[in-house]
Amino acid sequence: MERQSIQKDLESLDFLYKTLNVRAEKLYDFVYYYNKYMQEAKDYGTGIFISMPEVHILTSIEHEPGVTISQLSKKRNRTRSAISQTVKSLEKAGYIYKAKREKNNKELLLYPTEQGKALSRAHKLYDIADISSTTDALLKKCTVEDLDTFYRVLEIYLELFPKE
Repeated sequence: MERQSIQKDLESLDFLYKTLNVRAEKLYDFVYYYNKYMQEAKDYGTGIFISMPEVHILTSIEHEPGVTISQLSKKRNRTRSAISQTVKSLEKAGYIYKAKREKNNKELLLYPTEQGKALSRAHKLYDIADISSTTDALLKKCTVEDLDTFYRVLEIYLELFPKE
């Protein structure tokens, strides 16, 4: 009798897992492919290849000249170490420069170079075209209300994650 009960429990577990996992697998696939897309270096229209996280940090610096690594870390919800690595890469490539804050030589402020500003502007144009194209493709199979719901659910989903 106990063996039958265990077998039935295992079957219930498998059924429940398969039922719930159908949607979760779609989310896992989306995260996998989107992460891959984010990490691929792209030409944003300048002939220079750069990853999405790097160009978004650059654009944040261009929008807020004088921002610090700590501020970027909080704004982008990334560790200071991760932001520091990206900043080093951007500085080495000549897109940004660092300056010490007056009266506080320990704090470094980040500024875009002219080359960085040009890349940030090209990135904005690229994103506008890319977002518009993606939205158009989605609207062929979804309603505006579907997309609004999708983005609302994403906002709520993001709230479930612990903040660093």
